[in-house]
Amino acid sequence: MVWAQRARELAADDPSVLYNVACTLVRAGYRDEALDALEQAVGAGFGQRTWFEHDSDLDDVRAAPRFQALLERLPR
Repeated sequence: MVWAQRARELAADDPSVLYNVACTLVRAGYRDEALDALEQAVGAGFGQRTWFEHDSDLDDVRAAPRFQALLERLPR
């Protein structure tokens, strides 16, 4: 978690960094924190819906209501 926090500090507004932090957090088992980072990524302008739909790193959070709400915010 320390490295994830450090990445956020260094690039708090970079949607790609936030997305990648989220992917890593999911893989490490930190699902809630990963969803927080995904929400921040979308808020910062991340708009790659296909990544959300197909990135295997996100498999463990894909069914979560928060994830589904984020997916609906992304353009088709």
